[in-house]
Amino acid sequence: MEFFEKDHSGKKDFPLRRYIIYGVLGVITIAMQMVLVNLIAIGDSVPDLVLILIIWIGIYEGYMEGILYGFALGLMLDIASFDIVGSNALVKTIAGLIAAFFHKTDTKEKQLTSDMRLLPIIFVIAILHNLIYGLFHINLKQWSFIRYFFEYSIASALYTTTFGIFAYAIGSRNLRRPGQD
Repeated sequence: MEFFEKDHSGKKDFPLRRYIIYGVLGVITIAMQMVLVNLIAIGDSVPDLVLILIIWIGIYEGYMEGILYGFALGLMLDIASFDIVGSNALVKTIAGLIAAFFHKTDTKEKQLTSDMRLLPIIFVIAILHNLIYGLFHINLKQWSFIRYFFEYSIASALYTTTFGIFAYAIGSRNLRRPGQD
């Protein structure tokens, strides 16, 4: 990791600053997930704000950052929520990896993060995230897989995607790299 890089326009970009911003946003997002999200729950469905941030980082920065932030934020969420340690770390790492498949190094292609094509990406990753997470938490005596899939995975993925619309509208304006106009 260099302290600065030059982008295609020759301007200096400080990736270390972006990484610190992502870390701070991660801590704030985890706090919001723990405190505010239950207030807006619809049944058992809640939006996963941390997942939205990890998808953003994976698409915007690439594989290494998507995986590292997915693991770090997932582990922090496990610790903060007294969840099975490692369950969020694993599923959020996988989500960061999947999101990074959509990372493009070409500056014009980075506009995907402000494009409506992003919504199906959020939705599909959220469904996969919920299905893998469910393997750790589903009680098959109370829930059938089909019921879990439709009542929790799909519903939470739709809710997360809805919040993703707002997050990406804000983020696409504020987190663009220099010279990415």
